[in-house]
Amino acid sequence: MRIKIKNAVDKLLALSDTAKKSIEFSHNNPHLKGKSVKGKVFLADDNTVQIALTKIVGYSPQYANRSASLLLKDALFQGFGVGSILWTEEDPRTIGDVLPEGTQYFGVGSAPRLDCGGWSLSDDVPVEFLRTEDGACKAGSRVTYSLFKVR
Repeated sequence: MRIKIKNAVDKLLALSDTAKKSIEFSHNNPHLKGKSVKGKVFLADDNTVQIALTKIVGYSPQYANRSASLLLKDALFQGFGVGSILWTEEDPRTIGDVLPEGTQYFGVGSAPRLDCGGWSLSDDVPVEFLRTEDGACKAGSRVTYSLFKVR
């Protein structure tokens, strides 16, 4: 299901502003007969990327929805490496030129889709401060973020 959701997110984010705002996906586990999930990834009215499961067979709804939400977040934060740009809260606590483990970041890249919930760094990350920039994780919100380049 991870790959199906990641592909749906990639397709959704590649759409132009005038194109449809949802991508459907389905997942059938070949090793677990009788278990499947259908759903869609869509751009909500507040400009956030959301996921909705429309059919769940063989899984508990709570498990399927929780898994889908985590996989959506993983797809939006498709990892980062040297040279990536991390969007953090304005003036995060740094240790020298390092963002410490646990620091929240809300986007990756030069123009990411920002997530209001963010994601925590699982390790210390060496960085170089670039600048501050205003952004919005949903329509009507304005936040100043600090941008750091991963070294």
